Amino acid sequence: MTRSLLSFVSIRMPRPFGVAVFGLLLLVFAACNSEPATQAPPSAEVLRDQTVETLRGLSSVSFEITHPNGGTDMGGGLMLNTVEGVALFPSSARMSAKGVVQRIAVSFGIVQTNSTTYFSGPIGDTWRVVPPESLPFDFIGMNTSVATALANASDITVALGGQVNGKQTFLLSGAIVSDDLQGLVPAADSGLPLTIEAWIGQEDGLPWKVVLTGTLIGSDPETMVRQLDLGDFDEPVTVEAPI
Repeated sequence: MTRSLLSFVSIRMPRPFGVAVFGLLLLVFAACNSEPATQAPPSAEVLRDQTVETLRGLSSVSFEITHPNGGTDMGGGLMLNTVEGVALFPSSARMSAKGVVQRIAVSFGIVQTNSTTYFSGPIGDTWRVVPPESLPFDFIGMNTSVATALANASDITVALGGQVNGKQTFLLSGAIVSDDLQGLVPAADSGLPLTIEAWIGQEDGLPWKVVLTGTLIGSDPETMVRQLDLGDFDEPVTVEAPI
């Protein structure tokens, strides 16, 4: 088809007009076949500092945590696979979680509003108040916890990160210790080494994906991977007590 169009331009049209159309066609074909433009990465330190500031300044975010190579053992036979929800910093969050107990799929809901925590499931949908420390995670402090981990990371590097959610990203990587994530996972052990990777939008500077690899709690294998996907940054969010 391309050849026939070029033949039509060269044979059937006046030369000046044909040259103009020919140039326009080249531009169209180039646009269709070109890759999205990318920027040269800033220094790892500059990108890290900008990302830490962005995280700490967030008012709200949607999130999903997945385990690409196996869930988190929560004890009592419960294997946690995914958690999905929204957080309104620094006051509240609501989420749903899915896991497996003795090969039986279960789900439960969690709402955090200031100092009160509500829980429903895994059997039935009745909401009840539970102690905040009974939860394996605290998403009200998620942004500051991840920011602290990045701020304290060592051996940081930066590279092109490819596309995430259709956006060109930079990949920021470093080494952290489990203590820095106790704001997100209160039961995290101390002194355990992990790696952190954050995919930062080149144009918007937003952290679209964060991956933690390594042992965070005692039952984790050394190869444990937790992936945190973020979105809907600073969108209006309302979290209400369910009872």
